[in-house]
Amino acid sequence: MKIRTGDTVVITTGKDKGKVAKVLRVLAEENRLIVEGVNMRTKHIRKTPQKPGERIRYEASLHASNVMLIDAKTKKRTRVRFEVHPNGGKFRIAVKSGEAVDGKGARVSKKDAPKAPKSSHRKSSREDANMAKKSSSRETASRRDEIDRSSGPSHVQHSRGS
Repeated sequence: MKIRTGDTVVITTGKDKGKVAKVLRVLAEENRLIVEGVNMRTKHIRKTPQKPGERIRYEASLHASNVMLIDAKTKKRTRVRFEVHPNGGKFRIAVKSGEAVDGKGARVSKKDAPKAPKSSHRKSSREDANMAKKSSSRETASRRDEIDRSSGPSHVQHSRGS
């Protein structure tokens, strides 16, 4: 998930649209967030002989698509992308300003980054794997066809009834 606990976000939809708040908790499995003071709910607790009744206010979760990260440099909302550091490790980059969100890793500006020549297009390892998979599946299919032809009928039909 591109948003983490402690990030400052702006709410983009719903009754709290436009509010700026801090992320308290991230529920990554459900792709949801709990944001401070946003999407407030009231839980009514029934009175008991030992305790009086009460109303508890709490923050309900929001879907991650309903918030955007606030860029620390521009103070505006921004999308987030990941970059891999040359020494290893991933870090988050604010798309609007190009600055690292976490403050980790050295950011290489677009001018300083080396570019590959356009004419030297190499197949990626994924493309190579897909080609190998296709050829092996064709070979397997042709072997199955040979076995089917040589062995004759693979099953005997049974008559029902009589």
